[in-house]
Amino acid sequence: MDTKRRSLARKLMIALTISFVFIICTLSFSSFYLAEKQISSIEQEYINKITDDIKTSIIICQRGLELYDASYDTYLLEVLSVFKESYTNEKRRGSLPNLSYVESTIRDFPDGNVSLYLIDTKGVVVDTTFPPDMGLDFSKYPKFYHTLTEIREADEYRFDPWEESLVDPSRRLKYGYMPTPDHKYILEAGIESDNIREEREKLFSMRSILQREVERDPDIVMISLYNNMGNLLTQVVQQNASILYDIPESYQQELCSFVIEKNQEITREYQNNFLVYAFAIPYINTTAASEGYFDKVGIITYDIRATREQHLILFLIALVITILAVVVTVAVTYYISQRMILPIEKMIDDIEVIATGDYTHRIQAATGRETRRLQQSINSMIATIQQNIQDISRQKEQLDRELQKRVLAEDELKAVNDKLHHLSDLTRHDILNQLTALVSYIDLGREEDEVVPIHEYLDAMHKIGLTIQELIEFTRNYQMMGIRGWTWQDPKRIFDQIFSTIDPDRRFTISSDLGGYLIYADPLLEKALYNLVENSFRHGGPGLTTISVSTMMNDTSLSIIYTDNGTGIPDDDKERIFQRGYGKNTGLGLFMIREILSMTGITISENGTCLKGVRFIIRVPPDSFKKQEKI
Repeated sequence: MDTKRRSLARKLMIALTISFVFIICTLSFSSFYLAEKQISSIEQEYINKITDDIKTSIIICQRGLELYDASYDTYLLEVLSVFKESYTNEKRRGSLPNLSYVESTIRDFPDGNVSLYLIDTKGVVVDTTFPPDMGLDFSKYPKFYHTLTEIREADEYRFDPWEESLVDPSRRLKYGYMPTPDHKYILEAGIESDNIREEREKLFSMRSILQREVERDPDIVMISLYNNMGNLLTQVVQQNASILYDIPESYQQELCSFVIEKNQEITREYQNNFLVYAFAIPYINTTAASEGYFDKVGIITYDIRATREQHLILFLIALVITILAVVVTVAVTYYISQRMILPIEKMIDDIEVIATGDYTHRIQAATGRETRRLQQSINSMIATIQQNIQDISRQKEQLDRELQKRVLAEDELKAVNDKLHHLSDLTRHDILNQLTALVSYIDLGREEDEVVPIHEYLDAMHKIGLTIQELIEFTRNYQMMGIRGWTWQDPKRIFDQIFSTIDPDRRFTISSDLGGYLIYADPLLEKALYNLVENSFRHGGPGLTTISVSTMMNDTSLSIIYTDNGTGIPDDDKERIFQRGYGKNTGLGLFMIREILSMTGITISENGTCLKGVRFIIRVPPDSFKKQEKI
């Protein structure tokens, strides 16, 4: 008995130890995780602060440069005005201006050179005084090309700040843009000056901004600044860095491209010693013609060795605390296991059975007041849980049945309402119009005394009667859609029967090669295909001699190609022919065809050439066709 008690005590001790150790480890490492998260949050806030400082400083610097650059807008406007006047004069003579001559008539730019450009509606430089830019195609830069189009179509002029040339980043120019009076071209003028470039960099130096941030934080290894085209503008390196660094330019270019394309920040670790953070710096100037191409990308490289050491120390502290807590737990559980052996062991056995899902099992009789109270409480709780589970299961089954019935009822009601809507519209509008016309002809016939006009009225009334008959037939067919159930049908058999019925004398050349496929469709498929062939004979014109039907596989779908050599369908009518009411007769044939085919996901479209014949494509989805089994 003592041996058994010792065995049970050992098991209880092990169970309690594992449980408490798990709880302690969970709490300890949760605390470690929260501390790590807090440290990371602080680090991220610090990085965000540095990033925001750099962004704000560079934006302020750009604002200063913008005001500085605006002082040259007057000269550019003067150049564009001379350019515009020359264009207007030469346009009267039926030619374009000679840009070299125009350049010679412009007042010299005292600090550098002037270049002139003539840009057409496609965004291509068709003439310029700077030969390397000849033929430059701005349509490759969609956002800038869109702005150029707005300038050309409007009556305003726009200016850019001094920035890098798209073709040659080593050049810094300031551009101005003005539309020609006929809005066929854009007049562009650019000024370039090394003196102004140096003066701008002295007054508003972005490098000094980066240098200040590097000097303020010794953990910053390097800060690089790129333009929106991925070209390096400036780079500042920590002079007192205690770690050798060698981050390839290609790696930074990769980060720069990601920020430009995705328009979001990115953080990456490099060789476990560096944290590289790349971010976008927007150029806020909605009036610039090249807005969006002056955005910049900043890349900050941090030395994270000290941060990793802090994390390691924090982990070691958490580990030591956990080990001490485990030792104390083992001692406590040993004492508890000696005082609570058999009653707890039995309860554990019963609870394990219940935990497997057997809620009919109950805690066995226990000795001692505390264990009996625990037994009663657990048994009462299990009974309540079992009853709740049963109630929930019954309610769930009932709700599932009601939901399923409701979904089915809603689907059926929607289908019926849609069909009733179409039928009501057809009955009320189309047939009423025809009856109105019929009554009008009857009234005219009563007032007419001559025979010939009366015959004409009778012919018109006969046509109206036929139209009403077709409308009623369409109503009957529309009501039958989806009622008899969908079946597998042979399109070749249907087309052969239709051709033999419509053209029994074989006056036309008819070919059908449908590859032995069956189509899953509404039984009214035969009616739909008959209407398709009938349209060829009715509207194909006197030149109709050939009708062809074939199949073609496209990915996983099957296409049935129907063609003839009749008059064809104009491009503007290729989609409207499928609308109800469009056409020379009732306008219901092609509408009915599309409705019947769509019941099983089949689509129909027309892409033939006008005056050369129709070409209808009936596209059948993968689940709606199969190969016919050979007998």
